[in-house]
Amino acid sequence: MRRALKRLRRLQRKLSRRGVWDEKGRLIERTKIYEKTRLEIDRLHRRIRNIRLDFLHKLTTELVRLHPVIAIEDLNVAGCRKTTALPGPSPTSAGVPFGHFSKRKPSFGE
Repeated sequence: MRRALKRLRRLQRKLSRRGVWDEKGRLIERTKIYEKTRLEIDRLHRRIRNIRLDFLHKLTTELVRLHPVIAIEDLNVAGCRKTTALPGPSPTSAGVPFGHFSKRKPSFGE
């Protein structure tokens, strides 16, 4: 996952150097190499999404299998984002899909 995010940053920097730009920094023409890089970024975004969803599927399945009762707390997400104690992506960024998966698992919350 970390390697994929690092590669994504590198490809996005690469994309910013492709194409034809005007003096204000707006894209005028999408060259073939620009489109090729953009499609590579799209594939990488899809891969990162699939890695995250796979992890959530495995996590929720394991939780349902091991624990008879699971409670999910409704957090103040806006307040959690304001804390700067944790570096990197917000820990609440995976919370929405987790709640979605929890409702779909057969014995989750029963």
